[in-house]
Amino acid sequence: MFSSILFRIVKLNKKKPSKNQTRKNPGWVVSKAEVGLKLPTFIKSKLVNDELSLRNIKSLMEKGACQVNGKTEKFASRSLKDEDVVLFTFDNDLVKSATVKFEIFKDQIIFEDEFLLVYDKPAGISCGKTNADPKNNLHQLLEENLKLSLEMVHRLDKDTSGVIIFSKSADITHHLLELFKKREITKTYLAIVDGVIDIEEGMISDRLFLKSKGPGFEKWATTKKPKNSKSAITRYFVKDHFKNKASLLEVKPETGRTHQIRVHLNSIGHSILGDHFYETSFKTNITTAHHLLHASALELIHPLTNKKIILVSSFPKRFKKVILNLKK
Repeated sequence: MFSSILFRIVKLNKKKPSKNQTRKNPGWVVSKAEVGLKLPTFIKSKLVNDELSLRNIKSLMEKGACQVNGKTEKFASRSLKDEDVVLFTFDNDLVKSATVKFEIFKDQIIFEDEFLLVYDKPAGISCGKTNADPKNNLHQLLEENLKLSLEMVHRLDKDTSGVIIFSKSADITHHLLELFKKREITKTYLAIVDGVIDIEEGMISDRLFLKSKGPGFEKWATTKKPKNSKSAITRYFVKDHFKNKASLLEVKPETGRTHQIRVHLNSIGHSILGDHFYETSFKTNITTAHHLLHASALELIHPLTNKKIILVSSFPKRFKKVILNLKK
């Protein structure tokens, strides 16, 4: 059963306060012990009564609620330095607009039988449990809403949308993991990248190494050196250009390294639009809530029937909206 993408966010119902009181801290100064903390983690440590989750804080930051050293800061990936001054201002209406939860919709199920469940993941939700958001993750929501016991086979980054497979038994999980390990599952992605790529197709084979790591994040980079690095191969095909602003790519990773597509495209000067974790300066002035990477298809041999199945997600609506803006 194939279906088109449908992504809905439902706002949490909260009692409307009688007064929309603005809450503002006088300015938190970063101590030496707090140097290196990510901005949302630092803010959460300063809030009383655990009133906002990390996800809420990030949403509020995107709406302009945070300043560092007098300048608005919207990027959650920022690491703090000694004696940085952080100002966090928000009101009840802003909190309400940022407090959202995801729901499971059966028409987002791409394929299901007694062995597998394949879902069309929206951007903005983690595949599995994280410290930042231990309850609002796709794995748990699927199990609770569909009354199933599921096992994760692979992951997509939180901001990546598209095809993701869950297994209904340990044996099937093991079989699928072997297929991924042997590179017998063909993965296809779509990406909108910064700038115009003037060739029809290309391959990136630089190795990847772990550049930095902290609570809840890893940052990777490319290298030519084999020591402490992993092989990685990414093929890409240019599908369209949008004036002199951006390019639409079909991407086929031959290996499955963490952040592989994002790091490889960044390394050739064509970062994925919206990927502020790996790029801070874009030529293209487009605002998007999530980076523009979408897992559009998986092709594999079914572990029990031995028949080829092609699992496809339709072209995402969020891409269509961005492309309309790029064509203006």
